[in-house]
Amino acid sequence: MIIERTETLRHTITISAICMLVFSRPASADLAEMARDILESSGDAVITIEIVSETKVNYGGRESTQEQKQEALGIVISESGAVVTALSSVDPSRLYENMRRPGMDFDFSASVKSMKYILADNTEIPAKIVLRDSDQDMAFLVPEENVEDPFTFIDLSRNAEPEMLSEAFSIARMGRIARRTPALMSGEIQGIVRRPRPYYIPSAELASGGTGVPVFSADGTLYGVILLHSQPGFSSDVWNEEPYIPVVVPAVDIGTAAAQMPSSEDE
Repeated sequence: MIIERTETLRHTITISAICMLVFSRPASADLAEMARDILESSGDAVITIEIVSETKVNYGGRESTQEQKQEALGIVISESGAVVTALSSVDPSRLYENMRRPGMDFDFSASVKSMKYILADNTEIPAKIVLRDSDQDMAFLVPEENVEDPFTFIDLSRNAEPEMLSEAFSIARMGRIARRTPALMSGEIQGIVRRPRPYYIPSAELASGGTGVPVFSADGTLYGVILLHSQPGFSSDVWNEEPYIPVVVPAVDIGTAAAQMPSSEDE
């Protein structure tokens, strides 16, 4: 009798496991298919930004100046070539300020000397910052000169709000060593912060592409862009407490900020 019940339980578990596999595959397959479709249609809107900056560091009374070149990611949000990226990627001064601990004799400043877009086809276009939003880690860029051909862009108005554990995917672009090949990451929204302003906590998989990358829902609508959230005036006596975390800033908030960009007539 015990043997029969054991066999019945075993069969039940086996059937349940098979059902879970069968019914879980379409969702995963649908997400992957949608991600590939969005990459095909909008992947060129995720671009590399090359920044040349001059940094000055004063530590313990000793000052050093250095010019450095770095790359960041951003997304094109208009056919004229407006781009949103992480302010922390083009001007890390605020991040260093937030990491300052009481009693540290440390001063850091950075100034951008030049920047340019590197498009998917390796076309290089000089660019400039026209708007900063340090509260939400946003920087908005435009080409220095008008470009005749329209850019592939991601429409911020086609957006959605996630729920806890909503499936999502992000599009990034690799570095020079991988020929700036586009990359897809899938994961989920693991947390939703609503006050004082909303933002979403991405899983490690989604955030692995870095900042300045778009995050989409399973049906291909935009959730937002991964940027860094930091605590204003961060100061902690807990050494390993993080001063900032990657978050998904809602597309609606990015669109609201982008509307404040100066027009070409205003510049």
